[in-house]
Amino acid sequence: MDVQRPANSAEPVSLPWTFGFSKLLGVSALHTDTRNKVYGISLQIMSIIILCLWVRTSNVFVEKTLNGFVFGFVHTITTYNAVIYMVCSWRNKEKVVKAMSLLNTLTSDGICNCEIFLIVFTWSTLLTMIALDLLLDQKDLFILHLENFVYYFPLLQILIASNQFVVLVLTATHRLNVLLSKVEPNQSIEPKSIIHDYNTLYESCQLINETYSFPNLITIIRHGLACAFTSYYFVMAALNLFPPHIAKKKLWLSSCSVICFFAYIANIFRVCQITQTKAKKFEIAFYDRISSDPAHKELFLSRPIYKKIKFSAYNVFTINYKAFNGIVTTLITYQVILLQFALTNVSSETYQETS
Repeated sequence: MDVQRPANSAEPVSLPWTFGFSKLLGVSALHTDTRNKVYGISLQIMSIIILCLWVRTSNVFVEKTLNGFVFGFVHTITTYNAVIYMVCSWRNKEKVVKAMSLLNTLTSDGICNCEIFLIVFTWSTLLTMIALDLLLDQKDLFILHLENFVYYFPLLQILIASNQFVVLVLTATHRLNVLLSKVEPNQSIEPKSIIHDYNTLYESCQLINETYSFPNLITIIRHGLACAFTSYYFVMAALNLFPPHIAKKKLWLSSCSVICFFAYIANIFRVCQITQTKAKKFEIAFYDRISSDPAHKELFLSRPIYKKIKFSAYNVFTINYKAFNGIVTTLITYQVILLQFALTNVSSETYQETS
Protein backbone atom coordinates (compact mmCIF):
# COMPACT_ATOMS: atom_id res chain seq x y z
CA MET A 1 0.00 0.00 0.00
CA ASP A 2 1.29 3.45 -0.94
CA VAL A 3 2.16 5.72 1.94
CA GLN A 4 2.07 9.45 1.38
CA ARG A 5 5.50 10.95 1.84
CA PRO A 6 6.18 14.14 3.70
CA ALA A 7 6.45 17.35 1.77
CA ASN A 8 10.22 17.53 2.20
CA SER A 9 10.87 14.49 0.00
CA ALA A 10 10.47 13.93 -3.72
CA GLU A 11 7.74 11.51 -4.72
CA PRO A 12 9.03 9.20 -7.49
CA VAL A 13 7.02 9.40 -10.70
CA SER A 14 6.12 5.88 -11.86
CA LEU A 15 2.41 5.96 -12.82
CA PRO A 16 2.13 2.15 -13.08
CA TRP A 17 -1.59 2.01 -13.80
CA THR A 18 -1.55 4.48 -16.67
CA PHE A 19 1.55 3.20 -18.43
CA GLY A 20 0.70 -0.42 -17.59
CA PHE A 21 -2.63 -0.28 -19.43
CA SER A 22 -1.00 1.75 -22.21
CA LYS A 23 1.56 -1.03 -22.63
CA LEU A 24 -1.25 -3.59 -22.85
CA LEU A 25 -2.82 -1.56 -25.66
CA GLY A 26 0.47 -0.87 -27.46
CA VAL A 27 0.56 2.93 -26.92
CA SER A 28 2.88 3.31 -23.92
CA ALA A 29 5.62 5.94 -24.15
CA LEU A 30 7.80 3.97 -21.70
CA HIS A 31 7.62 0.51 -23.28
CA THR A 32 9.31 0.83 -26.68
CA ASP A 33 11.57 -2.19 -26.84
CA THR A 34 11.47 -4.39 -29.95
CA ARG A 35 8.92 -6.84 -28.58
CA ASN A 36 6.50 -4.11 -27.51
CA LYS A 37 6.93 -2.32 -30.84
CA VAL A 38 6.09 -5.48 -32.77
CA TYR A 39 3.09 -6.02 -30.50
CA GLY A 40 1.87 -2.43 -30.95
CA ILE A 41 2.35 -2.46 -34.73
CA SER A 42 0.48 -5.76 -34.95
CA LEU A 43 -2.48 -4.26 -33.08
CA GLN A 44 -2.58 -1.20 -35.36
CA ILE A 45 -2.27 -3.27 -38.54
CA MET A 46 -5.12 -5.47 -37.34
CA SER A 47 -7.22 -2.36 -36.60
CA ILE A 48 -6.54 -0.87 -40.04
CA ILE A 49 -7.35 -4.15 -41.84
CA ILE A 50 -10.62 -4.54 -39.93
CA LEU A 51 -11.44 -0.85 -40.60
CA CYS A 52 -10.99 -1.39 -44.35
CA LEU A 53 -13.06 -4.58 -44.18
CA TRP A 54 -15.82 -2.78 -42.29
CA VAL A 55 -15.87 0.15 -44.75
CA ARG A 56 -16.18 -2.26 -47.67
CA THR A 57 -18.79 -4.46 -46.00
CA SER A 58 -21.01 -1.74 -44.56
CA ASN A 59 -20.86 0.59 -47.61
CA VAL A 60 -20.91 3.66 -45.36
CA PHE A 61 -19.32 5.88 -48.02
CA VAL A 62 -21.19 4.33 -50.95
CA GLU A 63 -24.62 5.21 -49.55
CA LYS A 64 -23.72 8.94 -49.66
CA THR A 65 -25.83 9.81 -46.63
CA LEU A 66 -24.91 12.16 -43.78
CA ASN A 67 -25.28 9.37 -41.24
CA GLY A 68 -23.05 7.00 -43.22
CA PHE A 69 -20.41 9.65 -43.89
CA VAL A 70 -20.31 10.64 -40.21
CA PHE A 71 -19.90 7.05 -39.05
CA GLY A 72 -17.19 6.36 -41.60
CA PHE A 73 -15.27 9.56 -40.88
CA VAL A 74 -15.42 9.22 -37.09
CA HIS A 75 -14.32 5.57 -37.24
CA THR A 76 -11.44 6.47 -39.56
CA ILE A 77 -10.16 9.39 -37.50
CA THR A 78 -10.42 7.26 -34.35
CA THR A 79 -8.08 4.64 -35.83
CA TYR A 80 -5.78 7.39 -37.14
CA ASN A 81 -5.69 9.02 -33.72
CA ALA A 82 -4.64 5.73 -32.10
CA VAL A 83 -1.82 5.33 -34.65
CA ILE A 84 -0.66 8.90 -33.96
CA TYR A 85 -0.48 8.18 -30.22
CA MET A 86 1.57 5.05 -30.84
CA VAL A 87 4.06 6.75 -33.20
CA CYS A 88 4.45 9.91 -31.12
CA SER A 89 4.90 7.90 -27.93
CA TRP A 90 7.65 5.81 -29.48
CA ARG A 91 9.44 8.76 -31.08
CA ASN A 92 9.42 10.78 -27.86
CA LYS A 93 10.24 8.11 -25.28
CA GLU A 94 13.46 9.91 -24.28
CA LYS A 95 11.52 13.13 -23.65
CA VAL A 96 8.99 11.38 -21.41
CA VAL A 97 11.74 9.59 -19.48
CA LYS A 98 13.68 12.84 -19.07
CA ALA A 99 10.53 14.73 -17.97
CA MET A 100 9.80 12.09 -15.33
CA SER A 101 13.44 12.16 -14.19
CA LEU A 102 13.30 15.95 -13.80
CA LEU A 103 10.05 15.70 -11.85
CA ASN A 104 11.72 13.14 -9.59
CA THR A 105 14.29 15.74 -8.55
CA LEU A 106 11.58 18.09 -7.27
CA THR A 107 9.63 17.95 -4.02
CA SER A 108 5.96 16.96 -4.18
CA ASP A 109 3.11 17.88 -1.86
CA GLY A 110 1.53 14.44 -2.23
CA ILE A 111 0.76 11.50 -4.48
CA CYS A 112 -1.21 11.83 -7.72
CA ASN A 113 -4.22 9.66 -6.86
CA CYS A 114 -6.20 10.22 -10.06
CA GLU A 115 -4.73 7.26 -11.97
CA ILE A 116 -7.14 4.60 -10.77
CA PHE A 117 -10.13 6.95 -11.08
CA LEU A 118 -9.28 7.71 -14.73
CA ILE A 119 -8.84 4.01 -15.52
CA VAL A 120 -12.15 3.09 -13.85
CA PHE A 121 -13.99 5.96 -15.57
CA THR A 122 -12.56 4.99 -18.96
CA TRP A 123 -13.48 1.31 -18.70
CA SER A 124 -16.91 1.90 -17.17
CA THR A 125 -18.03 4.41 -19.83
CA LEU A 126 -16.57 2.34 -22.66
CA LEU A 127 -18.22 -0.89 -21.50
CA THR A 128 -21.50 0.97 -21.05
CA MET A 129 -21.33 2.27 -24.62
CA ILE A 130 -20.49 -1.19 -25.97
CA ALA A 131 -23.40 -2.75 -24.07
CA LEU A 132 -25.82 -0.12 -25.37
CA ASP A 133 -24.46 -0.41 -28.90
CA LEU A 134 -24.92 -4.17 -28.91
CA LEU A 135 -28.60 -3.63 -28.16
CA LEU A 136 -28.89 -1.80 -31.50
CA ASP A 137 -29.20 -5.09 -33.34
CA GLN A 138 -30.69 -3.74 -36.54
CA LYS A 139 -27.58 -4.59 -38.54
CA ASP A 140 -26.12 -7.87 -39.64
CA LEU A 141 -24.34 -9.49 -36.68
CA PHE A 142 -21.00 -9.74 -38.54
CA ILE A 143 -21.06 -6.06 -39.48
CA LEU A 144 -22.06 -5.13 -35.94
CA HIS A 145 -19.07 -6.92 -34.43
CA LEU A 146 -16.76 -5.39 -37.02
CA GLU A 147 -18.07 -1.91 -36.24
CA ASN A 148 -17.66 -2.44 -32.51
CA PHE A 149 -14.03 -3.47 -32.90
CA VAL A 150 -13.23 -0.77 -35.47
CA TYR A 151 -14.60 1.92 -33.18
CA TYR A 152 -14.15 0.87 -29.58
CA PHE A 153 -10.68 -0.69 -29.59
CA PRO A 154 -8.90 2.38 -31.07
CA LEU A 155 -11.10 4.56 -28.86
CA LEU A 156 -9.88 2.68 -25.78
CA GLN A 157 -6.29 3.22 -26.96
CA ILE A 158 -6.94 6.96 -27.32
CA LEU A 159 -8.57 7.36 -23.92
CA ILE A 160 -5.88 5.40 -22.08
CA ALA A 161 -3.05 7.17 -23.95
CA SER A 162 -4.50 10.63 -23.25
CA ASN A 163 -4.48 9.70 -19.56
CA GLN A 164 -0.67 9.67 -19.78
CA PHE A 165 -0.67 13.38 -20.56
CA VAL A 166 -3.23 14.19 -17.87
CA VAL A 167 -1.45 12.39 -15.03
CA LEU A 168 1.94 13.81 -16.02
CA VAL A 169 0.54 17.36 -15.95
CA LEU A 170 -1.12 16.70 -12.59
CA THR A 171 2.17 15.35 -11.28
CA ALA A 172 3.87 18.58 -12.36
CA THR A 173 1.12 20.52 -10.58
CA HIS A 174 1.96 18.75 -7.31
CA ARG A 175 5.56 19.97 -7.69
CA LEU A 176 4.32 23.47 -8.46
CA ASN A 177 2.28 23.50 -5.25
CA VAL A 178 5.50 23.08 -3.28
CA LEU A 179 7.09 26.03 -5.07
CA LEU A 180 4.03 28.12 -4.21
CA SER A 181 4.37 27.19 -0.55
CA LYS A 182 8.02 28.30 -0.59
CA VAL A 183 7.12 31.88 -1.53
CA GLU A 184 4.43 32.35 1.09
CA PRO A 185 4.96 35.38 3.38
CA ASN A 186 5.63 33.26 6.47
CA GLN A 187 8.39 31.22 4.78
CA SER A 188 12.09 32.03 4.54
CA ILE A 189 12.98 32.40 0.88
CA GLU A 190 15.98 31.09 -1.07
CA PRO A 191 15.57 32.73 -4.49
CA LYS A 192 18.32 30.89 -6.37
CA SER A 193 17.09 27.48 -5.25
CA ILE A 194 13.51 28.38 -6.11
CA ILE A 195 14.50 29.68 -9.56
CA HIS A 196 16.43 26.46 -10.22
CA ASP A 197 13.43 24.33 -9.23
CA TYR A 198 11.09 26.40 -11.39
CA ASN A 199 13.35 26.10 -14.42
CA THR A 200 13.53 22.34 -13.86
CA LEU A 201 9.72 22.18 -13.69
CA TYR A 202 9.44 24.36 -16.80
CA GLU A 203 11.77 22.04 -18.75
CA SER A 204 9.77 18.95 -17.72
CA CYS A 205 6.51 20.62 -18.78
CA GLN A 206 8.02 21.56 -22.13
CA LEU A 207 9.06 17.96 -22.73
CA ILE A 208 5.57 16.74 -21.82
CA ASN A 209 4.04 19.31 -24.16
CA GLU A 210 6.35 18.42 -27.05
CA THR A 211 5.49 14.73 -26.68
CA TYR A 212 1.70 15.04 -26.54
CA SER A 213 1.08 18.28 -28.44
CA PHE A 214 0.08 16.77 -31.80
CA PRO A 215 -1.83 13.80 -30.31
CA ASN A 216 -3.75 16.28 -28.13
CA LEU A 217 -4.74 18.29 -31.22
CA ILE A 218 -6.07 15.20 -33.03
CA THR A 219 -7.80 13.96 -29.85
CA ILE A 220 -9.56 17.28 -29.23
CA ILE A 221 -10.71 17.44 -32.86
CA ARG A 222 -11.88 13.83 -32.76
CA HIS A 223 -13.73 14.16 -29.44
CA GLY A 224 -15.19 17.51 -30.53
CA LEU A 225 -16.65 16.02 -33.71
CA ALA A 226 -17.94 13.02 -31.78
CA CYS A 227 -19.58 15.36 -29.24
CA ALA A 228 -21.24 17.37 -32.00
CA PHE A 229 -22.77 14.40 -33.79
CA THR A 230 -23.67 12.32 -30.72
CA SER A 231 -25.41 15.33 -29.16
CA TYR A 232 -27.20 15.77 -32.50
CA TYR A 233 -28.37 12.15 -32.35
CA PHE A 234 -29.37 12.66 -28.72
CA VAL A 235 -31.64 15.59 -29.60
CA MET A 236 -33.02 13.68 -32.60
CA ALA A 237 -33.89 10.75 -30.31
CA ALA A 238 -35.37 13.07 -27.68
CA LEU A 239 -37.63 14.60 -30.37
CA ASN A 240 -38.66 11.08 -31.51
CA LEU A 241 -37.18 11.61 -34.97
CA PHE A 242 -35.78 8.07 -35.00
CA PRO A 243 -37.94 4.95 -35.50
CA PRO A 244 -39.66 4.06 -32.20
CA HIS A 245 -37.88 0.69 -31.80
CA ILE A 246 -34.41 2.30 -31.64
CA ALA A 247 -35.15 5.81 -30.34
CA LYS A 248 -34.79 4.90 -26.65
CA LYS A 249 -31.56 2.99 -27.22
CA LYS A 250 -30.16 5.83 -29.35
CA LEU A 251 -31.06 8.24 -26.59
CA TRP A 252 -29.06 6.36 -23.96
CA LEU A 253 -26.12 5.59 -26.23
CA SER A 254 -25.82 9.18 -27.42
CA SER A 255 -26.09 10.63 -23.90
CA CYS A 256 -23.38 8.27 -22.61
CA SER A 257 -21.11 9.13 -25.56
CA VAL A 258 -21.56 12.89 -25.10
CA ILE A 259 -20.75 12.64 -21.38
CA CYS A 260 -17.63 10.55 -22.04
CA PHE A 261 -16.14 12.65 -24.85
CA PHE A 262 -17.01 16.01 -23.33
CA ALA A 263 -15.59 14.92 -19.96
CA TYR A 264 -12.29 13.94 -21.58
CA ILE A 265 -12.00 17.21 -23.49
CA ALA A 266 -12.90 19.23 -20.39
CA ASN A 267 -10.44 17.31 -18.24
CA ILE A 268 -7.53 17.98 -20.61
CA PHE A 269 -8.30 21.70 -20.60
CA ARG A 270 -8.89 21.72 -16.85
CA VAL A 271 -5.55 20.22 -15.81
CA CYS A 272 -3.64 22.47 -18.23
CA GLN A 273 -5.48 25.57 -17.02
CA ILE A 274 -4.84 24.71 -13.35
CA THR A 275 -1.11 24.27 -13.95
CA GLN A 276 -0.79 27.46 -16.02
CA THR A 277 -2.78 29.47 -13.48
CA LYS A 278 -0.65 28.24 -10.60
CA ALA A 279 2.52 29.00 -12.56
CA LYS A 280 1.33 32.58 -13.06
CA LYS A 281 0.37 32.82 -9.40
CA PHE A 282 3.83 31.56 -8.42
CA GLU A 283 5.53 34.17 -10.62
CA ILE A 284 3.56 37.01 -9.03
CA ALA A 285 4.13 35.72 -5.49
CA PHE A 286 7.87 35.23 -6.12
CA TYR A 287 8.35 38.77 -7.40
CA ASP A 288 6.31 40.17 -4.50
CA ARG A 289 8.60 38.45 -2.03
CA ILE A 290 11.94 39.49 -3.53
CA SER A 291 10.78 43.04 -4.33
CA SER A 292 10.16 43.68 -0.63
CA ASP A 293 13.65 42.51 0.35
CA PRO A 294 16.51 45.00 -0.35
CA ALA A 295 18.99 42.10 -0.43
CA HIS A 296 17.30 40.76 -3.58
CA LYS A 297 16.87 44.09 -5.37
CA GLU A 298 19.25 43.24 -8.23
CA LEU A 299 17.62 39.83 -8.66
CA PHE A 300 14.20 41.48 -8.86
CA LEU A 301 15.39 43.92 -11.55
CA SER A 302 16.77 41.05 -13.66
CA ARG A 303 13.29 39.38 -13.76
CA PRO A 304 14.65 35.79 -13.67
CA ILE A 305 11.23 34.09 -14.02
CA TYR A 306 10.63 34.76 -17.71
CA LYS A 307 9.76 31.27 -18.93
CA LYS A 308 6.01 30.69 -19.11
CA ILE A 309 4.63 27.21 -18.48
CA LYS A 310 1.95 26.49 -21.06
CA PHE A 311 0.54 23.60 -23.04
CA SER A 312 -0.57 23.85 -26.65
CA ALA A 313 -2.28 21.69 -29.25
CA TYR A 314 0.56 21.63 -31.79
CA ASN A 315 0.80 25.44 -31.53
CA VAL A 316 -2.65 25.76 -33.10
CA PHE A 317 -4.07 27.04 -29.81
CA THR A 318 -3.08 27.13 -26.16
CA ILE A 319 -4.91 24.56 -24.05
CA ASN A 320 -6.73 26.81 -21.58
CA TYR A 321 -10.27 27.84 -20.70
CA LYS A 322 -10.34 30.56 -23.36
CA ALA A 323 -9.82 28.00 -26.12
CA PHE A 324 -12.25 25.63 -24.39
CA ASN A 325 -14.98 28.29 -24.43
CA GLY A 326 -14.37 28.79 -28.14
CA ILE A 327 -14.69 25.06 -28.82
CA VAL A 328 -17.93 24.81 -26.83
CA THR A 329 -19.35 27.82 -28.69
CA THR A 330 -18.42 26.25 -32.03
CA LEU A 331 -20.01 22.93 -31.06
CA ILE A 332 -23.24 24.66 -30.07
CA THR A 333 -23.29 26.61 -33.33
CA TYR A 334 -22.89 23.50 -35.48
CA GLN A 335 -25.42 21.69 -33.31
CA VAL A 336 -28.02 24.34 -34.13
CA ILE A 337 -27.21 24.11 -37.85
CA LEU A 338 -27.52 20.30 -37.86
CA LEU A 339 -30.84 20.49 -36.03
CA GLN A 340 -32.16 23.03 -38.52
CA PHE A 341 -31.33 20.65 -41.36
CA ALA A 342 -32.95 17.74 -39.52
CA LEU A 343 -36.14 19.64 -38.74
CA THR A 344 -36.31 20.95 -42.30
CA ASN A 345 -36.09 17.41 -43.67
CA VAL A 346 -38.76 16.20 -41.24
CA SER A 347 -41.06 19.06 -42.25
CA SER A 348 -40.54 18.27 -45.96
CA GLU A 349 -41.31 14.57 -45.44
CA THR A 350 -44.41 15.41 -43.43
CA TYR A 351 -45.62 17.77 -46.13
CA GLN A 352 -45.11 15.18 -48.85
CA GLU A 353 -47.01 12.56 -46.83
CA THR A 354 -49.97 14.89 -46.25
CA SER A 355 -49.99 15.90 -49.91
